[in-house]
Amino acid sequence: MRKLRLISGVILVFAALAYGSWWYTDQANTATANSRPTSDVTITASQAEQWVAAWYAADLAAAELLTTPPAITGDNAADTRIQQLAERRGYRLQPVAEGELVEYEGVELQPVVIPAWKELRAIAEAEGLRLGLAAGYSSIETERQLFLAELEARAEALIGRSYTSAQIASGTADVIINDILRSQPAPGYSKHHAGYAIDISDLSLEGSELNFRDGPVYAWLAADAYANARRFGFLPSYPAGGPSQELDRGEPNEFIWVDIICINAECSE
Repeated sequence: MRKLRLISGVILVFAALAYGSWWYTDQANTATANSRPTSDVTITASQAEQWVAAWYAADLAAAELLTTPPAITGDNAADTRIQQLAERRGYRLQPVAEGELVEYEGVELQPVVIPAWKELRAIAEAEGLRLGLAAGYSSIETERQLFLAELEARAEALIGRSYTSAQIASGTADVIINDILRSQPAPGYSKHHAGYAIDISDLSLEGSELNFRDGPVYAWLAADAYANARRFGFLPSYPAGGPSQELDRGEPNEFIWVDIICINAECSE
C-alpha cells in the first residue's frame, strides 16, 4: 500500500511539474504576443488610467455596485481564497444590473446602450466594416458556472479529479486558479454583470473573437486612441497600460459604455 501511495504521489508531482512548465511557457508566449505592435501603443498610461476610472465614476443608473463578493464554490474559505487571488490581480467587484434589460440581436443589454451601438455600427458599415454583437449582459450565476466548469476541467486534467474546498482554501489550486483568472474573471468581477459591456465581433473573420485583435474592425476601433469607439461613449474594458491588468491575455473585443458626457468630462472616481 505504501508503495502504491508513493507511486501515486510521484505521478502527481510529475503532473504538477508538467502543468507548471506548460503554464510558464504559455506566460512567456503570451508576453511575446502581447508585445506585438498594435493600435494600443498609442494609448498613454494617463489615458488608460482615466478610462478605467471613468467606468467606476460613470452614472450607471440601472446598476448597483457589489459590496460583498458572491458565492463561488459555496465554501466560505475556498471562495475567499479565489476572491483574494482575483483582487491581487487588480480585479474589482463590479456593478450588477438592477433595471429591466432589453434583448437585442440575441443578447441582453441596458436600453441606453442599444442606440449607441447602432450608431457605432452604422458608421463602421459606411466605411465597409462588418461589426457583430457577440455578448452583452452576463449574470453572476452564469459567470459562476463558467468559472467552476473551467476549474473542474483543469483539475481533472492535472490531478484526475476536482479540488476539494479545503485544497482550494489552502492554496493548493492557486496555480490553476491564477491561470484561469488570466483569461476570465471570477463571478462578481465581470463588467458584463452590469449590462453596459459588449463583446464586438468582426464578421469578416472566421472565429472572429479569436482573431479580433488582428482584424480590420479592431484596427478601426482602436485607431487614434479609440476615437471611433469614444465618439459613441464606448471605451475598451481593459486598456493596455492601465493601472492593473486583470486579464493578461486581454479582451480586445470587450467595450464598456460610459456615455459620451463621462468621456468628455474626463470622469474620475
